[in-house]
Amino acid sequence: MRSHRRPVASSASATRSHVVHWPTTLLVALALGACFAPDSLSFAGGSPNEHVHRRSQHLVRPAAAAGTEGSLRKLEVVYFTIPALAEPARILCALGELDWKDDRFSFAEWAPRKAEAKWGQVPLLKVGGKQIANSKAIARYLAKLVKVEGKPMYPEDPLEAALVDDVVDFFSDVHAKMGKTMSLPKEEKGAARQAALGEGGEVSKMLAMLEANVDAFAVGDSMTLADIFVFWYLNFLNCGFWDGVTDRADLISKPYPKLTAISEKVKAVPKIKEYYTKIAANEPMYKCFAA
Repeated sequence: MRSHRRPVASSASATRSHVVHWPTTLLVALALGACFAPDSLSFAGGSPNEHVHRRSQHLVRPAAAAGTEGSLRKLEVVYFTIPALAEPARILCALGELDWKDDRFSFAEWAPRKAEAKWGQVPLLKVGGKQIANSKAIARYLAKLVKVEGKPMYPEDPLEAALVDDVVDFFSDVHAKMGKTMSLPKEEKGAARQAALGEGGEVSKMLAMLEANVDAFAVGDSMTLADIFVFWYLNFLNCGFWDGVTDRADLISKPYPKLTAISEKVKAVPKIKEYYTKIAANEPMYKCFAA
C-alpha cells in the first residue's frame, strides 16, 4: 500500500542542503505501508536514531549448490533497517540460500534513493534489470523459488495457493489495525496498542480467528509462505517496535499456542536461525527473531 501524501521540507533545511528532509514519522509510516502521516512516533527501548537511523552493512548470501532457476539471477532486497514489510522476502532469501544482497539503509538515506525505486517506494526486489515493488508480490515470487524438504513454499495447486494467499493477505488486515495507531498522539499510542492486542481487542480477535483455523502448519501439511508470515508478524509485534506494548508474552504468545508453535517451527529452521543470529548481533530489535 502506498502513501498518498508527500513530505514537505522546511524552507530553511532545503536552503541549507538542497535536499528534501523527510520527517522520520512519515518515513516510518511509508515503511509500514501506512496511508497516513503520523504526527509523532516513539520507539520502544530507545530513540528513533537507535532504531531507524542505524545503517547496517549489506549482507550477501551465496547461491545454493542445488539452487533453482531463480537462484541463478542476482537478487537484491532493498528496505529500511526494520523488520517490517520486507522481512518475509529476507526470510525466504536466507531460507533458500539464494544469491542475494540484503540492502538495508536508514531513513536518513532514503531521500536520495527514492528516485531509483519503481513506484517511489520500498520494499523493492531487484531481479537482474527488473524491479518488483509490492511486498506481497515480492514474497510470492521468492516463495516460488524456494523449497523445503522438496516442497515449494508457494504451492503449485491453485486451491492450495489460494489458501496460502488467504493467510498472507489476512496479515495485511491485521497490520492495518496496528498501523492506524501510528497516527495517534504519542501519549495515546501505548494504550491503543495494548487495547488492540488485549482480550477483545481488534487485533486479538483477528489472531484468535487465525488460531482457530490452523493446525501444525498454517496451510496443509508442510511449511509454506503462510507460515513465514505467521513467524514474521508475531515476532514483529513482539520485537519492541510498537512502543507502549507491555507484557508481550501474555498478549502475543500465550493466547495463541498454535500460531506460536508455527512461529517457533520456522525459527528453528537452521538457515533462518543462522541468518537472524547474525542480524541480531548488531540490531537489538531482531533478538526475538533469533532467540
